[in-house]
Amino acid sequence: MLRIKSSLVCLGRLKSGNLKPARQKFLKSYSSGARTSGGGGQRWRTQIVCALGGGLAVGVGLVASLWYSRSRKVALVGLEEAACHEKHRWRGKDASPWRQEVGAEAGLQEAVRRSRDLLRRVKDEAGSPGIVVAVSVDGKLLWAEGMGYADVENRLPCTSKSVHRIASISKSLTMTAVAKLWEEGKLDLDKPIQHYVPEFPEKEVDGKKVEITTRQLVSHLAGIRHYSKDYIEKLGNQTDKDGASKLAQDSKTSSKNDKTNDATKTMNNNGGKDTKETEFYVTKDYSSVVDALELFKDDPLRHKPGSKYYYTTHGWTLVSAVVDAAADEDFLVYMKKIFKDLGLTHTVPDEASPLIYNRARGYTKNKKGRLINVPAVNLSHKWAGGGFLSDVGDLVQFGNAMLYSYQYTNKHRDAGLLPGYLKPETMKAIWSPVPLAKCSSGTNGEYMYAMGWQVHERGEHRGFCPEKHQMVWHLGGAVGASSALLVVNRGKPDTVSKSEPVAGDTTQDVSGLGDAPSPNDLSEKWGVSSSHDSVSLPEGIVVAMIVNVDDVSLFKAAVEIAQEFQKVHC
Repeated sequence: MLRIKSSLVCLGRLKSGNLKPARQKFLKSYSSGARTSGGGGQRWRTQIVCALGGGLAVGVGLVASLWYSRSRKVALVGLEEAACHEKHRWRGKDASPWRQEVGAEAGLQEAVRRSRDLLRRVKDEAGSPGIVVAVSVDGKLLWAEGMGYADVENRLPCTSKSVHRIASISKSLTMTAVAKLWEEGKLDLDKPIQHYVPEFPEKEVDGKKVEITTRQLVSHLAGIRHYSKDYIEKLGNQTDKDGASKLAQDSKTSSKNDKTNDATKTMNNNGGKDTKETEFYVTKDYSSVVDALELFKDDPLRHKPGSKYYYTTHGWTLVSAVVDAAADEDFLVYMKKIFKDLGLTHTVPDEASPLIYNRARGYTKNKKGRLINVPAVNLSHKWAGGGFLSDVGDLVQFGNAMLYSYQYTNKHRDAGLLPGYLKPETMKAIWSPVPLAKCSSGTNGEYMYAMGWQVHERGEHRGFCPEKHQMVWHLGGAVGASSALLVVNRGKPDTVSKSEPVAGDTTQDVSGLGDAPSPNDLSEKWGVSSSHDSVSLPEGIVVAMIVNVDDVSLFKAAVEIAQEFQKVHC
């Protein structure tokens, strides 16, 4: 102890420079000896520090491993235990809302993840530059996303706000205008169309006069042709003195003013697809829907009106002329009012001159399978049948407005809910399958056409089997675009305005959609009605999809995405 004190004193004096040389020599020798004698202790301390550091690293790694394992387990069980540290807040209370909120979040994330993967597959398989989708559940938009490019040349990304051609979904929009005029008593669906459009000539089949009605037109039963005229050569034995088919001669006369050959040459010069259906690429600008009738009004009918189903876009041009007359207003002006009433802020006629923000470009593939721009076309000859632009958000909004109107009942009225845009009785008629209108969607099987919509009626529910919901939809194929709008009606039979039985109904069961949701499946956090015993509307899933390339079927993908979001409630 004395030696240490002396050393400290000497160190203090050393700083002041007052130490004698002998004492300085002593301190120097002491310091050297201390370092020599303490070398083993220094090594020992180093080993301890290394051991402690290694143990700490192992501990951190173990904690990280446990955390990762825990997080994976949480993801697999739907995050139901992710917030278990908060359980004490629920002691003595019903914890169901807490559990279901956590489970709903996990279910939604998983549905989006799987649907996004499906979206990528559809895009890759079709070779589409861009693809967009939007999904709503019970009226609330839960997912909207775009992938790829809306404009390949300028590298502009495709987003959920991109505006595309929606093709034949335009028929469903036009049907809403027809229904509104029908409700207001301005349009009789069963009157001959000459009552509204005297410019359209009366028709004969097998030498007998026949009548065409609006009801037949909106279900593709009127016998109006589509784009192809090949059928004319095969009709009847009516010939003129020269032995040529009089029907074919009339058809050629009626199409003198068509400027479609130039469009076809343009397609061929660009390496595009050669098609006989040149009216798909019309470039003539028609000043009114009545003027557009010249494309087909003098052509013979394919069959007797009301006798069979034949899909036709030209038939809807005639429907637009009926709407024009019944509304006593230009067809496009009236449709814009419908869009405004429905809240479709990005749905407009596909016109070349106006500035339409976020408008996507359309593409096709040449004979070598390479992507090329589609030729310029003018859609004034088929506004009603395929002439509108929209985005997926507007399409989902439209689907929900129709579903709301369909499901509205006295119970909802008594609960203070506002009525739908159309009356429930009107929607029952629109969404009821027409027995003769059996159609198909490519490889997706046979379905029934109603009025401006395709429909698959609700199937019979059996024990331990998924409930088969009613589906209504429309697909579209345009120059440079393909589209799909699917509405899955998940309302219970006792809460939905059911239509009267249709004689001879041969509809098939809906397949592939999951079970109906149980009560309180999603909390208000996710904007989904918490109980199917409630009076909230609408109850269902709406899916809208668009790609900016032609000849792509999106129906199967839309159904699969609806299935994924059905699982959010399971």
